[in-house]
Amino acid sequence: MTDNTRSKGFTLIELLLAMAFIAFLLLFMVAAILQVTKLYVKGSAIRQINQTGRQLMDTVGSTLRNNADPSNPSGANRLCAGNTTYVWNSEGEAINKFSGSDAATELRFISIQDPGGALCNSTSTPVNKAKTVDLVGADITPLEFSVKQQGRLWTLSLVLSTAGTNIATPDATTPTGFTCAADNQFCALGDFKTSVYSRGGE
Repeated sequence: MTDNTRSKGFTLIELLLAMAFIAFLLLFMVAAILQVTKLYVKGSAIRQINQTGRQLMDTVGSTLRNNADPSNPSGANRLCAGNTTYVWNSEGEAINKFSGSDAATELRFISIQDPGGALCNSTSTPVNKAKTVDLVGADITPLEFSVKQQGRLWTLSLVLSTAGTNIATPDATTPTGFTCAADNQFCALGDFKTSVYSRGGE
């Protein structure tokens, strides 16, 4: 007796086509996940820069607004108002340093309780790190901070960037003077400006 039933299954070509389709689908999913991850990381960095920039400008602005006779020695990167002194270094600068065993630690943007503004009276004095508060954190780099005074009106300008290999680079053609390289997808930049009227003890 002859069995004429034919066994059913997939041909080799059908299997290859199915595997190629699955491989393409997996590649598409991996690429989509990577793109979403990059967007999330970049968005997180921008959010952190914006939050830090607003907090820093509010803090410094409030100190200037509520204290008499703020002091900003030229070229010292120090601002003294009341009992608080702000000390900073912009990217590539080492104008200000910590004292003692902390001298090798990078000083970026800190505040310190400094009654009488002693650090502004003697601008070469190193800062005691133990008494400071870091205002920017390790993931953010202050590229530039400037303070300009016109009578009792103070104008503050701040540029922040992501740190490390994702830092923005100088570019004189941009309004901030810095830019993120086109191939650096994790670089983020923030520009902050505000004006504050000092009450001068009124």
